Amino acid sequence: MASTIQVVLLGVAQDAGLPQAGCDCANCVTARAVGRNPCVVSLGIIDHTQQAFWMVDATPDFPQQLQMLRERAPGATFAGLILTHAHMGHYTGLIHLGREAMDIRDITLWCSSKMATFLRANAPWAGLLTDGNVAPREIIDGEPFSLSEGISVLPYQVPHRAEFTDTYAFLFSGDRQRIFYCPDIDSWDGLTFDMDNTLEVGDTALLDGSFFSEEELPHRDMTLIPHPLVTDTVDRYANKPYDLVLIHLNHTNPIWSAGPQKEWIASQGAAVGERGQAWMLA
Repeated sequence: MASTIQVVLLGVAQDAGLPQAGCDCANCVTARAVGRNPCVVSLGIIDHTQQAFWMVDATPDFPQQLQMLRERAPGATFAGLILTHAHMGHYTGLIHLGREAMDIRDITLWCSSKMATFLRANAPWAGLLTDGNVAPREIIDGEPFSLSEGISVLPYQVPHRAEFTDTYAFLFSGDRQRIFYCPDIDSWDGLTFDMDNTLEVGDTALLDGSFFSEEELPHRDMTLIPHPLVTDTVDRYANKPYDLVLIHLNHTNPIWSAGPQKEWIASQGAAVGERGQAWMLA
């Protein structure tokens, strides 16, 4: 049977993107010079048989990412969105669904009850619900749901800064392989999902790769923006039967470019995600 369900990496950058506003670090200067925009991290899921696609997270780069899916699946229906949490890179693209833009009707929005409550309580997001642009459906930790007959989604709540909502990672499963998507987490010690006992040969873990070093933001208190370092993530999850791909890269991360850090990652059997990279679930 031909492969029909595709997962597409629509972006790889941390919430504020690359280049980041007002930043003159080497990565941002280079990105501006060459017109590079790897987009904020997001996934697209396409069921070519059902002629439908879904997005995981609505980023500030939503228009470009939606168009990327439309071009990969001409004629397919935009069938829904899944949200991980309420930090700026993961939900602010929802604004494009509303009255001033697409004015889409009743598109399914899978999110936690805390995320739905946050949207209802705050403008302009509340208008998306009252105007009927989105139709929230609650996700619950450890309870699977389906996007289509061939796509199962298992949500896992993960520890991450909870100023506004809780945070979720997702395991997407098809007949051919599984993709675990966790763009944001404070520490892998808080992960309840056992990758080594679930993912197999051919499966892929897309994991938070925000910072390579704690020295990347000398003007910031890193304890206020906790993320596992790339070195820790690679030590834990590289050289496994499944593939490790690093996503959600901060604009300061040296692995945006060729160099010893990126070479070390490759030597450990891991990889840095690239926009447009794709996997077949079924």
